[in-house]
Amino acid sequence: MVDVVANHMGPGAITNNRPSPLNQASSYHSACDINYSNQGSVEQCQIAGLPDLNTQSSEIRSVMNTWVSWLVKEYSFDGVRIDTVKHVEKDFWPGFSSATGVYSIGEVFDGSPTYLAEYAKLMPGLLNYAVYYPMNNFYQQKGSSQALVDMMNTVSNTFPDPSALGTFLDNHDNKRWLNVKNDQTLLKNALAYVILARGIPILYYGTEQGYAGGDDPANREDLWRSGFNTNANLYQAIKKLTAARKSAGGLAADDHVHLYVADNAYAWSRAGGNLIVLTTNAGSTSNQQHCFNTQKANGKWTNVYGNGAAVTADGSGRICVTVSNGEPIVLTAGSATPTTGTTLTTKTATATSTACPTAVSVSFTHRITTVPGDTIKITGNTAQLGNWTPANGLTLSANSYTSSNPVWTITIPFAAGSSIQYKFVKISSGGTVTWESDPNRSYTVPKCQASASLSSSWQ
Repeated sequence: MVDVVANHMGPGAITNNRPSPLNQASSYHSACDINYSNQGSVEQCQIAGLPDLNTQSSEIRSVMNTWVSWLVKEYSFDGVRIDTVKHVEKDFWPGFSSATGVYSIGEVFDGSPTYLAEYAKLMPGLLNYAVYYPMNNFYQQKGSSQALVDMMNTVSNTFPDPSALGTFLDNHDNKRWLNVKNDQTLLKNALAYVILARGIPILYYGTEQGYAGGDDPANREDLWRSGFNTNANLYQAIKKLTAARKSAGGLAADDHVHLYVADNAYAWSRAGGNLIVLTTNAGSTSNQQHCFNTQKANGKWTNVYGNGAAVTADGSGRICVTVSNGEPIVLTAGSATPTTGTTLTTKTATATSTACPTAVSVSFTHRITTVPGDTIKITGNTAQLGNWTPANGLTLSANSYTSSNPVWTITIPFAAGSSIQYKFVKISSGGTVTWESDPNRSYTVPKCQASASLSSSWQ
């Protein structure tokens, strides 16, 4: 892939730029400092004092499209990484992305999923800054696994194709992970997420060598001084993780299933349950047992990240595994060759496991087009849901609502294994209550996982 920029030119005299009309002052916006609370300013003012191209000009668009098409063909690039996407007006990007003739992934440096999603319509992929922040917070012991899961659910309901987003830890714009949290065990768990969770894994050079540079340019260390050590601890960890991804078939699909969300742990499955991953943020002193439901009755896996021990689920799909020295556990039903390293203690879980939670956080995502002043509530056959009384029901949030993706959301803790009946109701600003059509919705809460999610549309 090649990294390209269409927002600005480099420092120096504009008259030296080529080809024409890039050497003319009229091809650039007037110099100004960016006000990040104003999108027009973001798109037309200068980054670091660099000349900002007037990309609204049809002549400039033609020059840039011709250039990027030539660049890709001349050097046979397979893909393009597009820099500073949010600093150019949106209607510029479809033509530019198409002109590349190959896969492109854009950098929109912003953690808001609704802001990012507007750009996801303009090119094949984006860097997943929405997940970047809660992911780092959890694995760096600054946030919860639930916040990471909640953001993943928001991404699921906000983006046209969540699997096309690029998942990353280190890059040339942010401090390296180890600069913020100098703990390679925690970093291994974060890398397990990057490589084996939903999305396109992106690895920045030097992570495998334990580089820990801070803000740019300290995060752009030259790699040759590392000696290209292929026996480095993190290099070998990444090698095992990528082997597991290959063994599970490449993991290109949007098939990520939350299995277990605990205070210091998060587990998920991919590929129909053929891959199970348990990560923790407990650190290198952790040797804790975790029991959860894989949703694959009598499933069998091999721990390719550890010592190759076999793991078998019981008839309901439950397993118990013990983390060793805080490292992740990666179970695959594929044929990847087991490697030595982490010790895994396994046993078939039983229904009496005390690790199963008593409450399950169920996230509801409901699609319904509303107008300002409308409220969406959930009510049902329990006191928690208001006993079918709309006024006593629970109110959903419209924080993820957009005109193109009108979703209302709520997360409710239910007793594990309980069964509920429910409906969504719409209450207008004038107090008019509109019920969904029959029949009632029904749901049985899982017995042995910390969270679950449901998506629906108004009926």
